[in-house]
Amino acid sequence: MTERHRFGLSTCWNGGRQTRASDLLDEHERLGFRRLEAYCLHTPDSLNELGRQARERGFEITSLHSPCPIAVDERGNRARWGDWLASTNPTDRTFAVDTVKRSIDAASEVGARGLVIHLGTSSVFSRQRTIVDTIARDGRDSPAHRQLVEQAVRDREANKGPHLAAALESIRTLGEHAVGTPVRLGVEARDAYQEIPSLDEMGTVLDACRVYQSATGMTPAMAPNWSIAVSQSTRSTFAGTATNWSGCTSTTPSLRATTGRPARARPTSRCWRSTSDQIRF
Repeated sequence: MTERHRFGLSTCWNGGRQTRASDLLDEHERLGFRRLEAYCLHTPDSLNELGRQARERGFEITSLHSPCPIAVDERGNRARWGDWLASTNPTDRTFAVDTVKRSIDAASEVGARGLVIHLGTSSVFSRQRTIVDTIARDGRDSPAHRQLVEQAVRDREANKGPHLAAALESIRTLGEHAVGTPVRLGVEARDAYQEIPSLDEMGTVLDACRVYQSATGMTPAMAPNWSIAVSQSTRSTFAGTATNWSGCTSTTPSLRATTGRPARARPTSRCWRSTSDQIRF
């Protein structure tokens, strides 16, 4: 079959309902895809089978979306899981870090070049749905809208400190684990404002990785590849102008961010590319 698309398609849409790897790949092939991202639905056994059949049929698993494989209990059932890389609970964070380490190993084993990582949340109550409903009812920049946004900003700023610190420690640990593998770590900046990192925190994440690289004496050839993968999101939840974060830039040879900001950076064709309607506060 002739490949129609140069990019990959995630298994998030059919990996949950297709129990056989062959059926999953058949659907992708009928749509003209021979590259795929294995989503966080696959058990260790099902990911191994997907990798085996992908090799036999000439498919390429270009990336995994962690946790992939998912953590399972002694019976092989999905274990309890949360966005714990930013957790202030040491047990939960250690479990999350260990699970994503296994995802790095799995990505290397199946030949994937990238791993998408969710760093976690600031653990604040989300007002996002209420903000969207208020915009629909009262209009953008209405007093009710602005009041909710200001409260959301205060809540997140008051709570984010220890969670951001935990997230930075987690990504440093995962970067160290990825050293020597071909796997790039892509930190996803998602659409919910309580999640880490926000658009304004993306530089902090990459700076932490760069400081870690310098402190440990890593050369560019030794260092893992860190990047920011900006997710597609809904239209503006908060006041402000939608920002198109398309295009790739690189702050150092081994630290890459899809921020679209030209300052202190040079374009590179090796980065992940993504476009977002994500909005600043």
